[in-house]
Amino acid sequence: MPFSRTVATRPACCTTSACRRRACASFIQAATRIASRRKRLAGELGVSDCVRFLGRIEANDLPGLYAACDVFAMPARLRDSDNDVEGFGIVYVEASACERAVVGGRSGGVEDAILDGKTGLLVDPLSVEEIAAAIERLYRDPELRARLGTAGRRRAMSELTWRHFAARVCAAAHEATREK
Repeated sequence: MPFSRTVATRPACCTTSACRRRACASFIQAATRIASRRKRLAGELGVSDCVRFLGRIEANDLPGLYAACDVFAMPARLRDSDNDVEGFGIVYVEASACERAVVGGRSGGVEDAILDGKTGLLVDPLSVEEIAAAIERLYRDPELRARLGTAGRRRAMSELTWRHFAARVCAAAHEATREK
């Protein structure tokens, strides 16, 4: 029996807007071992019953969707054609705030949003093997999944709030004007 049918109780999640723009192809190829890909590829791989394409999702609906999954994976990467890269990775912080374990690609600001091994797992976004291994690891180790989710939420609520960033900017501005 495929792994997804025997172990996973809830799905891995990948945002659809990111699927169109970023490394979702790698995520889907990896996730087919555990369960997923775009409509055409999902059909070709025979996993259409395991994949739901939700289209545009309203911001108010995101917390419920994050809560509906065990793992949030979006292995974003730099797109060589136009240097498009994930700037900070707010989507990982959103998933972490919902106490979800996250998997992201080592690229751009994702590495600022995810502390590898502490609040989530970072992978080579072009390695199907590495993506699959990270997702499978989280499904097979519920304690690790819970620990990463808890640490991610704690960090999101303490270090990554707008209030925290505003205080840091004000402190830096104060320090800069005091030195002159």
